Amino acid sequence: MLRKMRGSLKSAIGQPIIDRPDICPAGQDACYQRIVMQLQIRLFARARDLAGADFVPVNLPEQATVADLRTALGEQYPALTPLLPHLHVAIGTDYANDSTALTAVSSVTCFPPVSGG
Repeated sequence: MLRKMRGSLKSAIGQPIIDRPDICPAGQDACYQRIVMQLQIRLFARARDLAGADFVPVNLPEQATVADLRTALGEQYPALTPLLPHLHVAIGTDYANDSTALTAVSSVTCFPPVSGG
């Protein structure tokens, strides 16, 4: 139910998930969500340059996926927005796709595509 209501991850930082009281009959408090986890995301190459740091904290809700992480990175670090569609995400030592679930103990690394020969 929460995924259907959530329009953006701004809810992860205590802002409204939705702004329509008619959809939130339990009251306004039901339309808010707490930060459930904060991950330290390691960035490489151009992503690191744009964010200005090797590691960035990202606030995510419970049951977040890599797709949610991309959205949160764009909202919390707008300079990364141009890279997000092409950004590679690894959890531990494995590449992750957008449907991969994240946990509070996930070791997440992000880096843009590289080329060379």
